[in-house]
Amino acid sequence: KGFHYPFGELAEMIIGMVPNSSLLEGDAVVAETALTRAGRGRSGDFLSEMRMYFDTGDLRSWYQWRYGSIKKFTPDIYRLGYLTVAGYRYLYEDPYYTTKFLKVASTLGGAFSAMNTASKQSSGKKLPVAWGEMMDTYRTLWAQDDSRRAPFSGTEPQVALPRSYTVYAGTVPAGGNVVAEKAGMDLPAVLVQIGPGGQEKTLSAFGGDGKLAWSEPLQRVYWSEAVPDVRWTLKQNARIRYYDVQTGHQGSLVRKGRYFSPALAPDGLSLAAVEYPVDGSAAIVVLDARNGYLLRRWTAPAGFQPTEVVFQDAGLVFAAITDEGTGLYRVPLDGGRPETVLAPQPVTIKDISAVDGNTILLVSDRTGTSEAYTFANGSLTQLSVTKYGLGSPFFADGNLYASVLQPEGRLLSRVECLPKPVDFQDIYRDPVAEVLSAQEAQLSASLPNAPVELTPAKPFRKISDAFHFHSWAPVYADLNRTAISFRDYYFQTASLGATGFFTNRLGTVNGSVGLSFHEKVSADEKTPGAGFHFRMSYSGLYPVFDFALDVGDRDAALQMPYLDTAKDSLFVRSSSYKKMYVGGMASVALPLDFSSGGWERRIEPSLA
Repeated sequence: KGFHYPFGELAEMIIGMVPNSSLLEGDAVVAETALTRAGRGRSGDFLSEMRMYFDTGDLRSWYQWRYGSIKKFTPDIYRLGYLTVAGYRYLYEDPYYTTKFLKVASTLGGAFSAMNTASKQSSGKKLPVAWGEMMDTYRTLWAQDDSRRAPFSGTEPQVALPRSYTVYAGTVPAGGNVVAEKAGMDLPAVLVQIGPGGQEKTLSAFGGDGKLAWSEPLQRVYWSEAVPDVRWTLKQNARIRYYDVQTGHQGSLVRKGRYFSPALAPDGLSLAAVEYPVDGSAAIVVLDARNGYLLRRWTAPAGFQPTEVVFQDAGLVFAAITDEGTGLYRVPLDGGRPETVLAPQPVTIKDISAVDGNTILLVSDRTGTSEAYTFANGSLTQLSVTKYGLGSPFFADGNLYASVLQPEGRLLSRVECLPKPVDFQDIYRDPVAEVLSAQEAQLSASLPNAPVELTPAKPFRKISDAFHFHSWAPVYADLNRTAISFRDYYFQTASLGATGFFTNRLGTVNGSVGLSFHEKVSADEKTPGAGFHFRMSYSGLYPVFDFALDVGDRDAALQMPYLDTAKDSLFVRSSSYKKMYVGGMASVALPLDFSSGGWERRIEPSLA
């Protein structure tokens, strides 16, 4: 509280940056896992890399997992955060760990010791010891799960083992070859073609979402790619793009709209995709694969979120998320109400593709690990049992292939089939997630059932809100967006004084007002002087406007460039006018983004 008076919300922001963001994000994942039946903590893919590393003896310290490595692949902070927060709650039976951590972190000096202090309060041990016990606990739980699922399918990589962690995604057979997205720690995403002997050919840069579809008659591979708006960063289209393997041309089948998860018809001339309009609805569309013309459009009923679609003899079969979970549904090509073909469960269904007109190949994590399945005539058959999961499966020459997770990455591999009929309702219950849910139910039952009171609505005033001062500091700091590009300011960018920062709640206005006190910069003498400074940026229109005003701070001066021929050097000579300096700057800039096709292209012309 003491820091709020000299710094405002700036103090809370600085202190909020000190506690580890991994724990804050991890607590969010714990919440969705505990309060729903299908949060990320229950997903087979979410912890698959951590599971693999623990199993293979890669037991890094907590801080090594947090800050990563230039040699070893490190999953993002959400995974570590979840394992940490859930570990304190599961292993040490303390549902209040996050509360303790935040209380310590918000005290004077506590932010720098919160990790160990909160750990001792919850477990009686410092973080390094507690984390070691958590890793042992997770290893034991996952080993027990391995025993339950064994025996495992044999796998054989079809590509050369990479020197660093590499991922092959969206693998799809394409005219005797395989096309895939390839990316790694030392490789940006590219589209590659893999021959029968594992030889690779890079086709182009790639910016898609990893799900590919192949048209044999057109010799094209299709995908969905999110393309940002030229100006507005929160607006984007999702185009259907393609690469023609005969001509090497990459283009857009559909440039406008928001289309995802393309799938080709058996004739390869029409394409189905999921559409998410900006109004929040969802639809399934059928497009001409040659020119993008809309052939059919079916709007999904409320409560259905289609995710992927595939052509079948009886119509379009699609995976969709509902309140009950994810299931498979069918709709005739001429439209109508969806028919349930696989009742939803709180698990994932992804990477669906057609084996033939009556059989679908898909991936699901119903066992706790993402495995390959076929669905035909109302029956579900599990094909694979892998240690850490797979994705993007397909059949070729009677064999099953997929992108299989292993220590070197997610590599295209041949997978041994171990087919067995299964019940989709028979799903794995993660023991950690079940304990988290039980704790939340217990906590909820202990709370008073008080009614929720909503504050009354009030008009939003754009003008007054623009100058909402949220932070201040007992020093002067020049944080103007574009001032660093202009070299005609001689005053110091940080000095004695005061600064107030304002921002509107729309995020389109930000600026500062400051007073500075330091020695005047003059060619004749140096005497103390005060200055007033105003900075403001407005980005609510297509161009961005920046303004700056400075009064005082130094004497007005005549600045002239001089060339010293003897020393072959150019310098500026300043002659003081002995008058107060008044200066300003106004600029207009146009930040434009033309990124697409795996290439980032940005330009910002400006006039000042």
